[in-house]
Amino acid sequence: MQPIVRQPKATAEQLGALFTHRSYVTIPIARGPLMVEMFIDKDDDYLQWLATNPGGFVVNCDRKPHTRYLKLHRATCRTVTGTPANGQRWTTLYAKVCSPSIKELERWVNQQVGGQLRPCGLCNP
Repeated sequence: MQPIVRQPKATAEQLGALFTHRSYVTIPIARGPLMVEMFIDKDDDYLQWLATNPGGFVVNCDRKPHTRYLKLHRATCRTVTGTPANGQRWTTLYAKVCSPSIKELERWVNQQVGGQLRPCGLCNP
């Protein structure tokens, strides 16, 4: 049996550099690769993800994820799909971190950000 090796958390700067240049992120951790997609300044890709993953989940967070704001939504929640409240773009002011699985998003938060997901009161994920 192999020992479990814990990976250190990435710094906000490392996350920002990683997520700015790629929308699909594979983060290796002790229990296998973590599969989430993060969208920053990529509305078309984000909307395509929503269309192909209607049963999925979205974390709305700061562009550089921080424990103070990690809101979990269903992919169909009106607050993260359709027309943005500001009438412009979804992935400019905030990042969207998406996965078909809440557990994967919880692992992402635990391993890379810290803190806890806060469920949306409208869609109750």
